[in-house]
Amino acid sequence: MISELPLFLFTLLGGTAAGIYACSAIFPKALQGKKNLIVPTIALVLLAVGGVALLFHLGRPERMLKAFRNLSAGITQEAYVTMAFGIVVFIDLVLCAAKKSVPQALRCVGAVLAVILVVVMANAYFAIVTNQAMHSWQTFAQFLFAAAALGMTFVAALHAGGDDCMKLAKIACVVAVVFAAAILLEGVHYMGAGLGFAAFAISAVIAAAGAACAWVAQQKGATLLWVAFALVFVAAAVSRYAFYLAIG
Repeated sequence: MISELPLFLFTLLGGTAAGIYACSAIFPKALQGKKNLIVPTIALVLLAVGGVALLFHLGRPERMLKAFRNLSAGITQEAYVTMAFGIVVFIDLVLCAAKKSVPQALRCVGAVLAVILVVVMANAYFAIVTNQAMHSWQTFAQFLFAAAALGMTFVAALHAGGDDCMKLAKIACVVAVVFAAAILLEGVHYMGAGLGFAAFAISAVIAAAGAACAWVAQQKGATLLWVAFALVFVAAAVSRYAFYLAIG
């Protein structure tokens, strides 16, 4: 078991929420009608669970109040950006429930905050200059492409059967392939730092399988897009678990 389980849950779930929300903002036509309410609901739940996990990283949640004073700390930056992103998602959810529509400008702001959140997450580990494994550009690549792959496969699955379904499935496939490549690059870097490669290799294969499902879904049925999302999520979880093994 890794020693940083709360951070694992926070970055995995928070990154998933960020990816889903950002990708839905980029492809708004894919989420019209009743589906419009699904994205902010899921994103808010994931953020809430991840945020609670972040609180327990310090041993006692009340210690977070002291951490808020240190703006240079990665956990503090993560907390503030998470709150800002969560507020935008909450406003989105309220507007969806009340008016059935949301200004695209609001979702663009949310998408920007989502990207910033993932970057801040990655930078919190990149900034640990004493940790050779984490202090590398591969950290940013893995975090960003994990969020992108999770977001695109989810949006494509949610829009299954729609006019742009094939287009979204192709994009999801490409992003998942890039994610698999990012995992392998991270694994190679970890191996160079004297750490294990096997978990990264396994997760890269799982991500590639998700990409294959997204591609085949264009001809074989939209259900495979949900399989693609599930596989990408598992790949993200396994690779993120392996990532935290660098913290002894």
